[in-house]
Amino acid sequence: MTQPTPPGWYPDPASPASHRFWDGNSWTQQTRDMPAPDPAALVAEPSEPLPEASPDGPGTRGDTHPPASGRPRRGALIVIGAMAAIGIVAVMVVQSNKPSVFESAVADCELEGDSGARIADDGRSLIIDNQGEDSTAGLDILGLLCIIDALETPESVSEQMMQTTSLQGRQSASWGGLEASWTYHPDNGLDIIVSRS
Repeated sequence: MTQPTPPGWYPDPASPASHRFWDGNSWTQQTRDMPAPDPAALVAEPSEPLPEASPDGPGTRGDTHPPASGRPRRGALIVIGAMAAIGIVAVMVVQSNKPSVFESAVADCELEGDSGARIADDGRSLIIDNQGEDSTAGLDILGLLCIIDALETPESVSEQMMQTTSLQGRQSASWGGLEASWTYHPDNGLDIIVSRS
């Protein structure tokens, strides 16, 4: 609960052309005419604003205190709320337009449209197909190394991928929110599926 304004002369809620004395608890019957404004005061900023007078007068809506200075106004709160909502929507739009990790990796390696690096499952996975001895379709070794690097694959995982043999079967690893599984055969090359976890 806000503290009542200290006793003093304030604009009269019943008559804005005069001042009424606030004794700290309620309005008194003492009134006086508002003094003529000082020309210097019109230019200088007041050090502390006076409370606003209620247009309905004292006591008409249960008001027993003058408005506390510095209390946020409903209009200001609405404007602040609207600005916050606009900011949230703008962040969501920017994030929704931001390319996924797979789109970024494919673009960084200039592999858009290459069947050796296909984004699948509504953008949730990336299928990487490396060329083998019997298969010329897919990524060459430079494209393969580029996409592995663009996915920020840890060196320990990329080394494990490169040293996989056909006898080891399907291998897997995970890092940074990504899960990868891969197989290798000399005829087909290294085939990797990377999914977002």
